[in-house]
Amino acid sequence: RRYKNPKLKRRKLLYGKSARGSRRVPWDEISLDLDVTKSVENERLVNYRKAAEKVKTYLDAVDELELPPNPLDRLLNELGGPDKVAELTGRNIRQIQRYDESKGRMVVSYEKRRGIGRFDQINIEEKENFQSGRKVVAILSEAASTGISLQADRRVGNQRRRVHITLELPWSADKAIQQLGRTHRANQRTGPMYKFLISDVGGEKRFAAAVA
Repeated sequence: RRYKNPKLKRRKLLYGKSARGSRRVPWDEISLDLDVTKSVENERLVNYRKAAEKVKTYLDAVDELELPPNPLDRLLNELGGPDKVAELTGRNIRQIQRYDESKGRMVVSYEKRRGIGRFDQINIEEKENFQSGRKVVAILSEAASTGISLQADRRVGNQRRRVHITLELPWSADKAIQQLGRTHRANQRTGPMYKFLISDVGGEKRFAAAVA
């Protein structure tokens, strides 16, 4: 799966003079055969054309790199996309993967997070989507963890036991406990099950042991 950068736009430059004013042409239409000894303007245009070609070479090389997607976007897409996953974060733009019938394959596009109300109410709407059962997966970041209750509350539609998976522990035990408390609160039908994804790095294992 490839996440390609936006295509290089064809920048237009001033080229020559006419009675109506300056005429604009794309950089790749500037001739390299211009006589640079004739004028400073010709020399500038030729140098710009060469520089633009070099930049395009670099951008094409970047497009060929098989870089991994943003971890948050990958989780969102592989767990079912925004129609099935409630996202409670502080960002407003994300990469969404959808099937394009005209191309016959999955494509990735940048989309703004949208809700029924104002942007600052999106996380509240997403919380309600998860608690009601309209969405069965919730992704929660530290930016949106304060004041959010996601426990299996007896008063909500989604009373399934919560499985709280922590991908990255914050560098503070207090904040870690606060995040874990999002799914373990009063009036819950069942307590959550906690799972921690920890690497073999000694410092991370030691910190996780202290939190646990």
